Amino acid sequence: MSHWREYQAKKVAVVSHDYNLLNSHGHQDYAEHHSQIIKVCDDNGCDTILYSLFTWDEKSPIPRNQKIIFTGLSSVKCVILEVGNKKSARKIVEVWMKDEEQPRTLEQYFAKSLDPYELKREFIRDARKRVVGNGMIVICGESNIANYVPRDGSFKDPFGFNDLLKSFGIKYIFNPLHDYMTRYEMKRKRCFYSRDKRAVVTVWNQGKRKGEAQVPWTFFYDNEDLTGSVKEVSPNIANRPDIRIGIMPVIS
Repeated sequence: MSHWREYQAKKVAVVSHDYNLLNSHGHQDYAEHHSQIIKVCDDNGCDTILYSLFTWDEKSPIPRNQKIIFTGLSSVKCVILEVGNKKSARKIVEVWMKDEEQPRTLEQYFAKSLDPYELKREFIRDARKRVVGNGMIVICGESNIANYVPRDGSFKDPFGFNDLLKSFGIKYIFNPLHDYMTRYEMKRKRCFYSRDKRAVVTVWNQGKRKGEAQVPWTFFYDNEDLTGSVKEVSPNIANRPDIRIGIMPVIS
């Protein structure tokens, strides 16, 4: 368990693509191109890779294990991905560490602000399981744990989530999405969670609908939107110009 505690994210890469495009196996996932993607991230000195969700189709013939994911890499220590597809009844987020043979597995508790109170309570109760070193995994709509009040621009945090983050010493919130969240308050919530010199890293798949954001990620740090500081690199993956990799600013 020491590797899970000792890991400290410093340089984070996020990965997105157009999930309407099929690979040679007829899947909407990244599995076929994972080895190329992770090599680009490693060459750029990234220690952590956060994929958007629907990462690895559960029916993919591409094997997925610790040796295959990390072979030949010098910088990458942690890879966060989801196993499943759009039709899967159950989707699993896996957190792979270079020094651990098996991943930590997580499931999403809730998706919307109006989802049952008890689901949110369970999320808070099990929050410690989401902590990996100096980071915490918040899956998709679980970022709705706090409520934005548009009347006066304030927040209600009935579960004390921000206080919990502070008590755990969290420096990074890793928030992978399935696709673009259209509700205007989502950016405000990410900004809220970034208080106390914390980074909130969010990435999603493109292709949900017209009018989605031009870049498929956001980066908030210490109550400020720093998405414009994210460096996009060209992965140069043949026949897949839609695959995009962003490298987050390094925080102090």
